Amino acid sequence: MKKSNILFDSSPRQDLGVFSHETDKLYGKYPRYSKLNTKIINIIKLRKESARYNIVRDEVYKLYTDGYGIKSIDRMLEIGGYSKTRKVLEYLNIEIRKGRNVVTDKLKEFRREKAMNEQKNKYGIANPEVVRKCAKYNMRGVQGYYPNSSTGELVWLRSTYEYIYAKFLNKIKTNWKMEDIYYTINSQIYRPDFFIYDDNWNLIKIVEIKGYWDNNAHKAIKLNEMLDINVIIIMDIKKYIEYPLDYHKELRVWKNLRILNK
Repeated sequence: MKKSNILFDSSPRQDLGVFSHETDKLYGKYPRYSKLNTKIINIIKLRKESARYNIVRDEVYKLYTDGYGIKSIDRMLEIGGYSKTRKVLEYLNIEIRKGRNVVTDKLKEFRREKAMNEQKNKYGIANPEVVRKCAKYNMRGVQGYYPNSSTGELVWLRSTYEYIYAKFLNKIKTNWKMEDIYYTINSQIYRPDFFIYDDNWNLIKIVEIKGYWDNNAHKAIKLNEMLDINVIIIMDIKKYIEYPLDYHKELRVWKNLRILNK
């Protein structure tokens, strides 16, 4: 039986050589970097293998290998933004984490603590006075752990959309897992959202929850071409909401129901 097509439920960057030691020529050739702050200019001027270079590298390397992300390192060292901090790591010959290694245990810990503080102190996404008008203007969903009745495990969900669909799968007693398999699409690691299995735990379908935005939709389409099973993109979550609830009621339920710490 031939697999059906994908179902919708519902210029290269240049290496600008920022860390050339010829800093006088740098500004004339690359004017976009004319406003580099003092700290990054000092790092640029460091000669590799010099004592100061090694001190700076050891400081940044320890933070990065301890699990801190590029944004966290930028905030701590006040380098001047994500892009500049990433260039600092490259200049210091620190290999940038890629694929499944990007989100470290340290970053997961930060996210859990942030979610717990928001829930406890009622600020940020947990602020009851904040009206979320449209998801496309706020791509960070309400996150938390939710029980998977088919495996007996808690799974981390990143949005109310994912909660609604996970709740639906539990209700119809379907075997499912979250981000169970990694794929490589165009040299990038891709982790689809939901993996649906039959009673014998044979994979029968993959579901990607997109909501108002289509981030990585092209990867789902490509994956559908690669596999012998269907990859489904859910754009409209309403049909999976249990009557008489609506999305806003489900959002309130999810905020109170989610588990923030295992």
